[in-house]
Amino acid sequence: MEGVVLMATFGAFKVRRGGTVRAAVAVTVSSIIALSACGGSDDGGSEGGSKVELRLSSIEAPTGAAGRSLDWWASEVGKRTDGRVTVKVFHAAALVPAADVLQALKTKRIDIGYVGGPFYPKELGLWQIASVPFVTSDAVGAANAFAKLYESNEPFEKQFSAQSIRPLMFLPIAPGLIASKSELTRTDQLKNKRLRAVGFLGQAAKSIGATPVALPTNEVYDNLERGTIEGVFGAQLDSIVPLGWGEAAPHLVDAQLGIYTSNAIAINSDVYDDLSSEDQKVIDTVSTEWQAEYLGLLATSEKASCDKLKAAGGEVTELAESEVDAMKSAVGDSLESSWSAASGASDDEATTFLDAYKKLLGEGSAASTYENGATLCAQQN
Repeated sequence: MEGVVLMATFGAFKVRRGGTVRAAVAVTVSSIIALSACGGSDDGGSEGGSKVELRLSSIEAPTGAAGRSLDWWASEVGKRTDGRVTVKVFHAAALVPAADVLQALKTKRIDIGYVGGPFYPKELGLWQIASVPFVTSDAVGAANAFAKLYESNEPFEKQFSAQSIRPLMFLPIAPGLIASKSELTRTDQLKNKRLRAVGFLGQAAKSIGATPVALPTNEVYDNLERGTIEGVFGAQLDSIVPLGWGEAAPHLVDAQLGIYTSNAIAINSDVYDDLSSEDQKVIDTVSTEWQAEYLGLLATSEKASCDKLKAAGGEVTELAESEVDAMKSAVGDSLESSWSAASGASDDEATTFLDAYKKLLGEGSAASTYENGATLCAQQN
């Protein structure tokens, strides 16, 4: 599919300026919470009280909200299992490159992995609906929707089980912003600009006349500095300052793109079965509590990034509704059609999935207390 950037944007990276790769929001899948036992136990499990050490490979930086929340989760699992289960977290793709996480999970090279959805459009095609823009800006509502769909939609569940993984939490990133080297107030100002994009946002960027560029996270800053790209079509407030992108592209614009990807913490299914029911119950509980822990860290991180960006002369603004409408009109319904064709499901299955996803989004949004940090930052101008 021309213009769609699905694979190149979650590559292994070196942490720049202590930053996070992206903002993420976790949600528990209570019926399938699990851990794995890759190499830390002689008998490969926690049945009978044996001890296991589990390896969690994350593509997030250790200093960001997601990284710190994973450390908290690992610590709590160890405490509440009285040391029967310990989890060692490897941050910043130090153990496994981001693009190899799914294969590493299947072969039990790692026990738990941070699975970046856009890396696996063929294996996890239905999940790619998360990268279609203008669907929702409620990251928590979307995460809850995916958790419920995993439990209730058989084609969706089968795409995960076919890879021998069980998601612990779904982590859609916070709504995407447009980061620009120059001020941006109109959609037509993006025409002919080279923008780093991800997932179906690449096709959306092309629809409005921009040129989507596939770049891994660690190459974005240098390309902004050199002028190889002129902005980022999908950036997060909490990570843009630590990564240094705010220096090169200090004009952040909320164009109501909404979320544009979903990630998950997942475990090898077989290793999960080796854990005792007692330890699984502990993990269920800790994972349920993880979302609140993460959201607290995220709110603090977004506020700090907002303050630092503005102190350095940057800004966060909101695109006028008329311009947002113009962007939506240019994109049209083509992205949902493209997603359906590439979803790996039948037309009927894809339609049923999409209808259920949107229904759950509506139900979740009504009850969600999630506040978009970028919106709050823009309102402080």
